[in-house]
Amino acid sequence: MSFFTPLIFVSSVISTSFPKSFRIDINMSATLDIQALPIELFNKILDYVSDDRANGQESIKNCRLVSRHFNNVASTLLIPWISVCLTVESFARLEHVYSHPIFSRNVSHVTIILNFYEAELANCRPLFMKEARSRLLRHTETMERMPRYKSKFYWTRELHDWLSHMAWDDCPKLNQLIEEDNAESPPARIQKLFLKLYEIYKRRFDDQENLRRDNAHIDRLVTALSSLPGLSSLRFEDYNSNRAIVTSNTQRGSDRLLAADFEDSGYDEKVLRHFDRAVRPSPWCGWFETHQTVSPPVEMLGELCSRLGSNSVKIKHFGLSLYPPPNLLVLETSPTQQENIKRLVSLASNMRLHIDPYDNGHNYSKQQLLAVCSLTVPFTSAPNLETLEVNFGVSSGLISPVSLVDVLPPNFVWPRLQHLTLRNVNVKPVERRELVARHSSCKLDLY
Repeated sequence: MSFFTPLIFVSSVISTSFPKSFRIDINMSATLDIQALPIELFNKILDYVSDDRANGQESIKNCRLVSRHFNNVASTLLIPWISVCLTVESFARLEHVYSHPIFSRNVSHVTIILNFYEAELANCRPLFMKEARSRLLRHTETMERMPRYKSKFYWTRELHDWLSHMAWDDCPKLNQLIEEDNAESPPARIQKLFLKLYEIYKRRFDDQENLRRDNAHIDRLVTALSSLPGLSSLRFEDYNSNRAIVTSNTQRGSDRLLAADFEDSGYDEKVLRHFDRAVRPSPWCGWFETHQTVSPPVEMLGELCSRLGSNSVKIKHFGLSLYPPPNLLVLETSPTQQENIKRLVSLASNMRLHIDPYDNGHNYSKQQLLAVCSLTVPFTSAPNLETLEVNFGVSSGLISPVSLVDVLPPNFVWPRLQHLTLRNVNVKPVERRELVARHSSCKLDLY
């Protein structure tokens, strides 16, 4: 009976009835392993699902009954965590899970992936080609510096030299696409490859914008998350491929390039994997050619959290990892949104806010930084916090014009706080003394 293989942990009541002569009621604690049940009990169950050739239909009925009960209990534990990004497929998957009577029961962790396809790249083919070449350059440089990264790809010296020459502006046919927005007739192999990359990126961008039309994606997310009875953890992740080793094996979304889509260019999937960066979504800080003009979907943060709070969603664990755009003012939340965010985190015990400006070279004004604080203040207003981390990344330029009084709520006191981490937050001496006085028994990590 394959359905008796380890079923992780069971936390419900199994009530299995057999005709006339047998009934089992099992009340199992949340920490009891299904394999800890007495072997005699399993033997009894198996006796009633054995192959009774004299009464085959009844035997099949009993077998299905036991299988269904165990499956119903175990299925709630199969999907404890789900992530969703700005693609039609991802939203459809989320809606399938939350509408499922079994799978939706035990989804407790949801991650919202903030990465997006940029209008600047989708609507300007030469800019996309230039960006694709810049991403290829980063890829080849990373392979040269990091053997572990290189080991994830098919590699030969000849292939590496070819990629490097192309990335270092030494491919006239690619330069023709960038500088003249024109291809040969018929296009050369490498031109066919990059034209197809642009076609894929453009199609994904159009699908994303259809998803976002009239903020329908926010409505769908609010409906989905409000329908998960066990939701306790919500994270927003802005993945930056420039800051980590990310390949098509680890990147979120459907970034793997298929040879079937590039038949006319003649490149196989081993070679195509070196180009998958070109069609990846961007972090909110943009990429090489767009870091000054990037326009992220800001409604995915302040507006979504506000709508969730107004819809009575309450979470216990919250996380935000964000590489902000050059214009921080777009992150500013309204007073109404801030009040709704406070409702969302009113029961939160763990909070992690990581806002990293990367190395974009911007000198932010205090007004811009206060826009960021319009996010940090309502999130850190949760009264029951036990752990709190506010991390402003590696650049002191982000936090120099503002201090602790701007970043955290006024007169903040968390009676249950056990661990407070502040990284690159400008804490004045008087604020430090007040912080220690208010939370003398708390572990403080100030960097």
